[in-house]
Amino acid sequence: IKQVHSGIKILVVTIHDNLNYAQYALDAGVNGYFLKDEGKRAFLSAISCVMNGGRYISPSISKDWDASEQAQRVCA
Repeated sequence: IKQVHSGIKILVVTIHDNLNYAQYALDAGVNGYFLKDEGKRAFLSAISCVMNGGRYISPSISKDWDASEQAQRVCA
């Protein structure tokens, strides 16, 4: 998708609370990885983060990342 539309923002919305899935998606170029069970308010925050140029990673996923990966995150 990003090869054709380079400016598009992609937020994955999923039930998969798995660091490997999140890493795969981020490596593929998505701007965020959101877990559905976080609720509406968090969903709106994730959308806002991604639309403002940030990278959103659900907190339950991001807690498992090492410090170097966490430093690269703009918002969570």
